[in-house]
Amino acid sequence: MTDRELDVAIAEKVMGWKLDYEFADFMGAPIVPHLRDQYDEWGTLPEFSTNLTDAHSILPRIKELGRIERFVDALLERIDTKQEASIFNSAIELEPWHGSGWELLFDVLAASPEAICQAALEAVEGMKE
Repeated sequence: MTDRELDVAIAEKVMGWKLDYEFADFMGAPIVPHLRDQYDEWGTLPEFSTNLTDAHSILPRIKELGRIERFVDALLERIDTKQEASIFNSAIELEPWHGSGWELLFDVLAASPEAICQAALEAVEGMKE
């Protein structure tokens, strides 16, 4: 899947947006009518898979959908971490004297936009659209 195909999948499957493909060849990606005039006059599809700011804009939607645990578990599978932890014990162990908890948090914060997108898609897999 190319970066822009991943962006389209996020827009449709996670964000729940309807896309307009009329100018996709000209623009390099479909247009998001929902975003028109919010960021630019076209409603350009965000670059979720390559831009960290755009990738982080997915997180409130994951929370809204009640998929936080599935998302974090999927993200932990994709990041380069030496820690084996679930969402529950990692949150509890983030005390200053517990180095592994802080390392885990750092690894999660350093996740790539692509990893965030893949985890988001896995988190919503199987949901009714």
